[in-house]
Amino acid sequence: MRRGGSNPSPNLMRDTFGQEIEQTYSVILTDPNFERRLKAFDPRLKLMFDQGSKRWIVLEWAYDNSGWNRILVAEDKEGNPKPLGEWVFNRLFVYRQRYEAKRDIGVDQWFKNLVYEADKEKEKKSENWSDNHQAMLREDITQWRKASKELKNEPIADATAGYPK
Repeated sequence: MRRGGSNPSPNLMRDTFGQEIEQTYSVILTDPNFERRLKAFDPRLKLMFDQGSKRWIVLEWAYDNSGWNRILVAEDKEGNPKPLGEWVFNRLFVYRQRYEAKRDIGVDQWFKNLVYEADKEKEKKSENWSDNHQAMLREDITQWRKASKELKNEPIADATAGYPK
């Protein structure tokens, strides 16, 4: 019997970097074959648990062999941990499609398209803001006219004169 230590459990799970999967996040790993499925999807991907943020992350080996890049964190929009599942593969598939589109049309054209789409979205938001602002100004003018007429003891609304009640 060893002193000062505990016997390693045969059921102890480890991720691909050899980190022990604690009980706090082994519940999140609902599919024990997820890492194998991830490798089958793309052999350059690796699943790891980030001890600091307590989140599963997907790493990708860089094409230029410069090291691992974090490409996905398993969390929802509010930043809460999200269980691994098919959504990971769906998002990775979208990432792959974007990368292939960028590679096919060239980085310069892809970037121009990205800038064009961002400008179009910015213009749309600006136009929407402008329409809302003009509607607000029209309402303010109507209220000022009513207040002015009220102060002058004139009728506030007159259907025969052409302005609303």
